Amino acid sequence: MADDVMADDVSAPNVVMFDFLERMRRQRCMPSHEDQTLIDSMACVSGDAALRDAVIVKCIDPGLARDTFDLIASDSSQRAALVHDQVVRVLDQASYNVRDVMDREFHQDVPAAFDAYAALIDHESERVGAYGVAAYLSWLQGDDDDTLKAHCDRVLALDPDFKLVSKVVGPAHARGNDPAWQLEARGLGDAVSLGGSGAMDYPSASSRDSRGRGQAL
Repeated sequence: MADDVMADDVSAPNVVMFDFLERMRRQRCMPSHEDQTLIDSMACVSGDAALRDAVIVKCIDPGLARDTFDLIASDSSQRAALVHDQVVRVLDQASYNVRDVMDREFHQDVPAAFDAYAALIDHESERVGAYGVAAYLSWLQGDDDDTLKAHCDRVLALDPDFKLVSKVVGPAHARGNDPAWQLEARGLGDAVSLGGSGAMDYPSASSRDSRGRGQAL
């Protein structure tokens, strides 16, 4: 099992990030340079798309088990399907209000936490992954336009081509193609479907390739 493989390497980024998210479920975490192992793991999110996917899925499904988190973070053959199923639930199911879920499960605003920790990473170029997670989660949880724009601007200032923001969050929000729970709240529940239906060009886990498999974010 993944737990057994990683048990001896407590500083591995997937172990550190999972433990960090679990810690936010127990208490409020205050960013500090003393938490260098976590800061280093945050930096790894920039160059490791599988780890980024695992972090996002754990944030929107806080009860995700470590074994499943590790399957995603290790870029296993199951990664695409696991990410697809979780992201589409947020995008297409109006009954899944991810803001309520995250407010209930975490002791602080998760996008703001990722922004704060990212700012502690020494090399600016290594901050973009954590900033990207913050921007994507900000969109999913329905932050106001100013807050979402601030998250997105931090990403695009470092990498104007960062797909999760430049190809997904920005265009979708500009067209009003927000997650289903937000559309339901606005009385637009039947206006659009964002997931595997192909209702929009969504180059992430919510789209499917020609064989019908979910693609990673």
